[in-house]
Amino acid sequence: MIISHKKQRCFWKIPRTGSTNIEVILRLTAGLDLSQDVVAETTHFFQASANLDSVPASPAGAPGTHRSHMTPQTALDLGLLTPAMLNAYQHFCIVRDPIDRFISMYHLALPNYEWDVTKIIAENIAPTPGYATWRRQSDYLTVGNITTLPFSDYVNSANTIFAAFGAPIPDQLPNISRSHWRFEDVTKQQATAANIQEISAYYADDMLLNF
Repeated sequence: MIISHKKQRCFWKIPRTGSTNIEVILRLTAGLDLSQDVVAETTHFFQASANLDSVPASPAGAPGTHRSHMTPQTALDLGLLTPAMLNAYQHFCIVRDPIDRFISMYHLALPNYEWDVTKIIAENIAPTPGYATWRRQSDYLTVGNITTLPFSDYVNSANTIFAAFGAPIPDQLPNISRSHWRFEDVTKQQATAANIQEISAYYADDMLLNF
């Protein structure tokens, strides 16, 4: 998540949508004013990435557990944005097919867990529906006017965000926190019609997005 008061732009980082790549590049190349702009806390992904050890985290006081995948409503609640700023700034996020995103989250968060969608939802998602990893994408769209860009056209979506922030278009995008595509493909092949229906029901609002 990045809130640039200088540029009056916001990038809302939805988990498992390729957003870490974009956030890292914006931190390094967008000319953010770290004395006033709000960026996500440095995480192990940043620490493991070249040239990021020297980039300080924003001094704004929101906890790191909230700042990485903060929603616009949380930013309002914490006073990082005012309603006037929310309405005046330009907002972006990337949205992804909820089925593919669920599978990607499964491989990130539950790599040793059996593939049982009912059990995953009952034991890992339903008890803590606000947990960032499993949060509904539609939760990011409840306030403000946010431009949603499709993960299915990732390069063009990312470049749209870079251009909006005045960052140079990179020759190649990294895959900083990507799950191995073969694992995801195998799981997708294992998903039954009932699995797809259950995921679709839980993320019903997300199924309506232009992903």
